[in-house]
Amino acid sequence: MRVGTRLDRRSVIVAALLLAMTPWSIQAADTDPALIESIGAILAEQPVETLRIQPAALQDDPREDFYFVIDVRPRDEFKTGFIPGAVNLPYHELTSLLERLPEGRDEAILLYCDTALRSMQALLALRLMGYRDVWYLTGGLNRWREEGRPLQQSTEETAH
Repeated sequence: MRVGTRLDRRSVIVAALLLAMTPWSIQAADTDPALIESIGAILAEQPVETLRIQPAALQDDPREDFYFVIDVRPRDEFKTGFIPGAVNLPYHELTSLLERLPEGRDEAILLYCDTALRSMQALLALRLMGYRDVWYLTGGLNRWREEGRPLQQSTEETAH
């Protein structure tokens, strides 16, 4: 039982940190109890730290493993190189780009940024929006590069 308690506390701390760092963070006085309940339910169902994937577990083109691969870095970072097949949806614009997300809330989604911090923020946001099969890349693009994995370069078409 003690392990479960520790995990729950860690999940709550991770959620609080993620919410505090997001551009759409909520002030404590304005916090909607339903939102807090939703966050608690999501974290109780599957803590954020269990939703990570090691780069070595993926194909060189992760679309072979996932329906949708999202690079949540800003566009200027995306243009420097990205994981093959990734779509750029900057995490701070995620809620305004909903039409670019998969229609099915059960479709597998892989998120990444440089280190995993922004992708964990986006993961929590997508889970709150009802997406149930969302994962983030451990170590992000930095780890992908360190392992010598391929990068795709931006073209005018991929930069949008």
